[in-house]
Amino acid sequence: NEGDRWAASFLGGRPSGFGPYRLVRADADAGVEIDANPHYHGGPPAIGAVAARRYAGATEATEALLAGEIDLVAGVPWAMLPRVRADDRLRVTPAASTAGVFLHLDPGAEPLDDPLVRQAIAHATPYEAVLTSAYAGTVERWRSWAKPESPGYDSTSWPYDEDLDRARELLAASKGAGGFRTTILAFPGEGLDVVAELLAERLARIGIEAEVQQEPRGGDRQGRVRTEGNLAPIMVRASTDGRGQRVAEPLYAYYHDWGPGRMRLFPFRYENEEFYEALRAVPEAGHGAAWEEAVGRVQRLHNADAVMIPLCGQRYYAAHVRELEGYTWLPDNRLPFVRMRWRE
Repeated sequence: NEGDRWAASFLGGRPSGFGPYRLVRADADAGVEIDANPHYHGGPPAIGAVAARRYAGATEATEALLAGEIDLVAGVPWAMLPRVRADDRLRVTPAASTAGVFLHLDPGAEPLDDPLVRQAIAHATPYEAVLTSAYAGTVERWRSWAKPESPGYDSTSWPYDEDLDRARELLAASKGAGGFRTTILAFPGEGLDVVAELLAERLARIGIEAEVQQEPRGGDRQGRVRTEGNLAPIMVRASTDGRGQRVAEPLYAYYHDWGPGRMRLFPFRYENEEFYEALRAVPEAGHGAAWEEAVGRVQRLHNADAVMIPLCGQRYYAAHVRELEGYTWLPDNRLPFVRMRWRE
């Protein structure tokens, strides 16, 4: 009908899946309930019903787990890990996330439209402090928009390391000479506020006064990024809960977020014809060494512009009662209850 032309509302309340569970109830405030699909081709799952409750945040959900109100929580805050690990009733399961932590610099915001300013910020970024202070040395440093496990990932393609003297030299030769004020917007996510404060402290040492702002949880943040691109001169961006999905294939990853025209999902204010030409050459490069060289050139060109500063991967923790067996979180963000069972 005209009020629901694409049947989004109709199908939202009448899911027609063929999986091991079926929807019983969905409430925006209370949560979701599912139960076993008796017609599932693989047979009924061992756990017959699942109730997913909503909480204000990961801290509240973890408190509910510690209080015995729930059996499983995904995304335990780092600060609460000692308490959870000390509880003999519970088990903590770590997992490397497919997402990563990045700084996004807006080349459309003065004076960051000057590459020298962005390069100065790249040299002022406290890479090692991020690894050790924000993430307690449990994550791997990244050096390009492609992930370390991606085919063609070039760990030598990132040309900047922390060097405050070099950062001051670059800033003095740039549009930002003499210093300036800017804003760092930290997205919600484990450790991102710490990353923002560490960066602000280093920028102050080279004459850049950066105000740290915290993006609130909730709302259509991803929709805003897809519409506006850069939400601040500097964004500290990653998966909100560490589970985010990023495809490992580098051509897709670069086209997805940095490609020309309508190929780009996020309208970051970045244009570079040489980079676009290098990106177009990747599918024509064939295989093997020629393909790796083409992908390496894409990474080198993009990294040199310093519109994106790669920091590290993310680490993600879930916790559940010990009687629950078979827990896993798949890379595509599915939580397969069908694989779980209660210990007999």
